Amino acid sequence: MEILNIPRRCFTFLLIIITYSFPLSFADSKPLKYTFEVIRKIPHDETSFTQGLVIDDGKLYETTGLYKNSKIRELDLTNGKVIRSVNLPDNIFGEGITKLGDSFYVLTWKEKKAFVINPNDLKIIKTFNYEGEGWGLTTDGINLIMGDGSDTLYFRNPADFSIIKKISVTFDGRRIEKINELEWIDGMIYANVWYSDAILVIEPENGRVVKWIELSGLQFMLDSVNRNTNTLNGIAYDKSKNKIYLTGKNWSNIFEVKFLTSK
Repeated sequence: MEILNIPRRCFTFLLIIITYSFPLSFADSKPLKYTFEVIRKIPHDETSFTQGLVIDDGKLYETTGLYKNSKIRELDLTNGKVIRSVNLPDNIFGEGITKLGDSFYVLTWKEKKAFVINPNDLKIIKTFNYEGEGWGLTTDGINLIMGDGSDTLYFRNPADFSIIKKISVTFDGRRIEKINELEWIDGMIYANVWYSDAILVIEPENGRVVKWIELSGLQFMLDSVNRNTNTLNGIAYDKSKNKIYLTGKNWSNIFEVKFLTSK
């Protein structure tokens, strides 16, 4: 299958890329298009280079990236304030985060390490090694699901981080690379695509994209934008309240959103 690369340009949307790459519009292809509605805006620290976002027991946790500035933080969902923050080692570039069982799991970008984190103090209690890069991370409740920036998602055993299976993310038969932050919602994998304003909804059995959500207007709703404001990245789902939260790298807000079918 042809690989569809997502260019490294913040103003290029997935819609443009795929429409340009082959003569099918999203309306003509199988995946369903969705739009969004903002329910609530929450302040967010603009210095946070957000890499992962997850909700556990009604609390919001975030991992941030960049060397000498990577952190694991707990945020107050009512006002966005940092409740607690723990630095990762200076030589670590933090990536995705998820919660499985009694522990958080955190990826690193190029360091080939995954950390098991104690939720009580957010400290590292165990380290796994893996090949390649670490990008997004989520869980189906049994396995860890990890991306490496390609079109491939890896299902891993949380006990030893071994690979159980792999799937390739495809949109109407064409592979899509740069799969970034991940979240498991109602049996589907929701995925940011690096430097795209679309979220893909992926079947975990085969990697097929069945829906996509157009979010190109979300950045215009930020309270402030500056030269550091970066791409959409960060999906968190509060299952107990059926609420979805989105943010981006160095964004001034976290948004509670609802996804709507496109008319």
